[in-house]
Amino acid sequence: MSDYERQKWERRWAELDSDIVREPTSTLAILELVTNGGEAMDLACGDGRNSIYLAQIGFRVHALDISSKALDMVNERARDLDLSVVTELADIEEHTFLEDSYDLVNISFYVNRSPELNLSIKQALRPGGFIVQEQHCESEFDVAGPTEKRFRLRPGELLNLFRDFHVKFYSETLEELPDSRIS
Repeated sequence: MSDYERQKWERRWAELDSDIVREPTSTLAILELVTNGGEAMDLACGDGRNSIYLAQIGFRVHALDISSKALDMVNERARDLDLSVVTELADIEEHTFLEDSYDLVNISFYVNRSPELNLSIKQALRPGGFIVQEQHCESEFDVAGPTEKRFRLRPGELLNLFRDFHVKFYSETLEELPDSRIS
């Protein structure tokens, strides 16, 4: 990731009110039905809303992000809630993922189409594990999220990236956010 991108994320997380408690992405709710915890990796974890949720439902969480400000927020919230979340400052594009290390990999709103990176992330998953991925898709509607097409997936693109996996759930929908925007 470029220095410009790194600085952009540092500014974004530094400007966010850390007292705001954000809910995890709605996609993660399915986990309560399919797993009893284990080792989880939350890629590009941002403020840690998903990392915290995963720790609350029994996962041992390894949260990675390129922003130290974001990781400070994760650490503070985990400390306040007496949860154990291991954070790591990492550029995901340059990170080495250990094979067969995680029962769950969570990727929320981080897009990288590199076949090598995606293969490395898939290989970090233990047999029988899950990847939960939530992304912004191209839309004809005025929706929240990034406006640049490179940060939005084309219809069916995510499903195609995981054609070598047994997909348990897949959906492309519009979701109303708590602040009444559509994502």
